[in-house]
Amino acid sequence: VKDPITRLGIEHSHPDFLVRRWLDVFGRAATIALMHADNQPKPLHLLAFRDRGGRELLAESLIDEGVDVDPSTLSPMGLIVRRGNPLQGEAYRRGDLYIQDEGSQAVALLPVPKPGDSVLDAAAAPGGKSFSMLALEPELDIVMADVSPARIATLEQNRRRLGLGGRILVADAARSPLRGTFDRVVLDLPCSGTGTLRKHPELKWRISESEVGRLGDQALRMLKGSAPRVAPGGLLVAMTCSLEVEENETVVSRFLEQSPGFELEDLDGALEPALAAHLQGRGLWRLTTADDHDGFTAHVLRRRP
Repeated sequence: VKDPITRLGIEHSHPDFLVRRWLDVFGRAATIALMHADNQPKPLHLLAFRDRGGRELLAESLIDEGVDVDPSTLSPMGLIVRRGNPLQGEAYRRGDLYIQDEGSQAVALLPVPKPGDSVLDAAAAPGGKSFSMLALEPELDIVMADVSPARIATLEQNRRRLGLGGRILVADAARSPLRGTFDRVVLDLPCSGTGTLRKHPELKWRISESEVGRLGDQALRMLKGSAPRVAPGGLLVAMTCSLEVEENETVVSRFLEQSPGFELEDLDGALEPALAAHLQGRGLWRLTTADDHDGFTAHVLRRRP
């Protein structure tokens, strides 16, 4: 095969359009590393809870159950399973752990919320972002909302098993019925999911170039619908499990053009070194699929006081 893009696609089992896009954005070495990671088996990642002794105590419990784990380098509450099944033991039944990618855990901590902060997770189900924040900072006043009653039922089931606080309600992030404001609004935007191809390999053959960014208008409506719930001086954190510019930078740029009360937050000095390494610019954090984790993009915006 003469075409270098087609050749790379064949060698690494990825569609040409993704290879071309990623070469343009990330360069050759990073694209090859990304595709290589997509083709590796993915270990199970666990979220531990600080108020139950954190990951050190959970690791000890799991070792007693025949489960070997390593600490996550990205999430202070994360463990990576190397051997055994943690879902069959007492730790799981007690609600001491939640299954969640270390990158997904990290995204919820950009930056770490403060004790007593009020938080709205505006598209919360099945609960991972809220659980990550509560895992590290249990003293949050958190509301978990989602538009889907079926997904809300799953969220409630997860929250009950974990014994966590917080309020749950059915609400559409694009037309939030809530009143009042929050110190932080967290919003998981709809996307093509190109950061999760390792977990969902069938996706790369199902999506087409024309579908990338197709959900951008919906994402923008959700951002604009949730923005009024951010208190003056508060944070709006928008995230996706996508690596694509149209589903991240483009959506946020459109939002900022139409929402002069918001600006990108300077995160220099605000993150732990392991997370700061993935800052891509003011208010922009991107984790490409690599090592043991999925890929994610997040924008952190502040509402002007």
